[in-house]
Amino acid sequence: MQNATGPIKPLLLAGGHSSRMGTRKELLVLPDGTPLFIRMISLLHNTKPFPHLQDTHAPHVYISLRDHDKLNALCTHHTVTKIDSHNFTLNLQGREPPILVRVLYDVDLAHSKNLEIGPAGGLLRAYQDDPEASWMVVACDYPFMGEEGLAQLWGAFNGDLTVFYNADGFSEPLLGVWTPVALRELSRAVAEGITSPNYIVRRLKSELVRPKVEKWLMNANTPEEWGEVLRGG
Repeated sequence: MQNATGPIKPLLLAGGHSSRMGTRKELLVLPDGTPLFIRMISLLHNTKPFPHLQDTHAPHVYISLRDHDKLNALCTHHTVTKIDSHNFTLNLQGREPPILVRVLYDVDLAHSKNLEIGPAGGLLRAYQDDPEASWMVVACDYPFMGEEGLAQLWGAFNGDLTVFYNADGFSEPLLGVWTPVALRELSRAVAEGITSPNYIVRRLKSELVRPKVEKWLMNANTPEEWGEVLRGG
């Protein structure tokens, strides 16, 4: 494993349109009553690369939202306490202290306010926030991803970009560790009109990881796929 030279930070991507789902995916509710965004924030908070998360004065987990109007819906849940427009706490039963969450907004990405660039917006907004950091990235629509999966990803971290790939050979760039080198390449590509994170996976010498459990890579983009999630995949 190659260690990152800068900090490693956890990022939950939740800035998509969710047009095929018809509702915001991060607000979908799991069978146990937990909204998806709460489960994924807790997952990232518990991940091994982040020992500094015990520092209660630092943001523990970052979440990328599309714009400033999206935060209020998250804050209606009884476990969420809004601090300001860029910070909230997640107060989970049996967990002390609360999880601190820092909110990044894709709309605040410099030079891209009117550009539809998809998940690249969340990645580049994180890069803008801390260009020296590497980011363990998880999109909100992978409900079966768990601590074991992220531990495997972290254990395989090597080079500029490490991502899972599925049984069909397609990479999953929104389940990966993005270093400053990879994010810088993404920034250059977007400036040239290339917005696909997969382009960077192919361009760089990326570490491609097969998951121990294929189900971890199941994502939900439609109501039918979400129904399959609720049935246990």
